[in-house]
Amino acid sequence: MRPLEKDGTFGAKSRMEYILDAHGEKIKLPSGRYKTRKISATDWDNRDNAELWREKWADALNMYLEYHKHETRVGHRSYVVSCEGCFGETLLHIRIQPVCGTFRSIA
Repeated sequence: MRPLEKDGTFGAKSRMEYILDAHGEKIKLPSGRYKTRKISATDWDNRDNAELWREKWADALNMYLEYHKHETRVGHRSYVVSCEGCFGETLLHIRIQPVCGTFRSIA
């Protein structure tokens, strides 16, 4: 994902950094190019963040569901919708499977 700059434009996803040898010189490859590595501009691609964001989204969604007096609750660990009073049992488990290039929900 690209970061947003202060002026509202999209920034670079990553930058390249030259790999240096023991003498601080760039390492030249047989192709004539220099050896580099990719440095990500943000930590958004980190898989640990996905779990954290899903948890925060579920918390916010459950807060609104409770505020509007809905009994349905959403879990962040899987696509599970549960019901208060079900003692932690799953009321509905939603899986999405690809079928002929399209997606459909199966229960």
